[in-house]
Amino acid sequence: MTKEYSICEECKNKFIPKDPRFHKFCSQSCSAIYNNKKYPKRKKGYVSPKELAKSLECKERNEIIKQKKKIEREKNFVRQNAEYPYDDYFLYKTYHKKEGRYFVSLVHKDGGKKNAFTSYARYLMCVKEKRILDKKEQVDHINEDKTDDRIENLQILTQEENTKKYLKRKNIGRMFVKLKCPNCGKIFIRPRNRTHLCRPSNYTGCSRYCSGIISHKIIDEENFDLSNNIIEIYKVPFISDE
Repeated sequence: MTKEYSICEECKNKFIPKDPRFHKFCSQSCSAIYNNKKYPKRKKGYVSPKELAKSLECKERNEIIKQKKKIEREKNFVRQNAEYPYDDYFLYKTYHKKEGRYFVSLVHKDGGKKNAFTSYARYLMCVKEKRILDKKEQVDHINEDKTDDRIENLQILTQEENTKKYLKRKNIGRMFVKLKCPNCGKIFIRPRNRTHLCRPSNYTGCSRYCSGIISHKIIDEENFDLSNNIIEIYKVPFISDE
């Protein structure tokens, strides 16, 4: 069987390849020298013409976007003279995307005193009441639209009244469980958080006395039935005082 010789593409020497379809170099060093010549390593700071063109386009695009944002900011962020009781402040109105409502930055005219940052609705109610609202007083939007800051749509509520309104709107209630005592068979009702559904136990008794007897029965009797302990789980919706 005759051996087929190939010529190395780098040093031009003859060699016997294992597979002439793929092996074009006599050694790994010749392969590395050839590849370094054909694909030279980049120098530090080198940028190809295509990459340079792309970077310039990106810079121009970013500058245009920055200018647009600056124009929008200047339109929204206009300095005004605040009204009483904030008549010693300049007012800057802005829109907060995450909160979904308008806020105001109150900057003191002298520059030495502390500045304030509050919602625009609270500022309007302070102007209407001609006083600075207490921390316990909360300003609520009647139609639940945070961007609708018309004075007719605003009202002052306490924290308790505001939470009641929120619970009523979200239809949030308390979960209760109707139970049957495994010992005496008495039917009783407990809040869900006071039952074995939320505690490390397998049953809920009607009293401590029944619970103690049930625990002894579980130890003595292996097949003690606890399946009828829970009769029903239901939710009591929030009911307002009105």
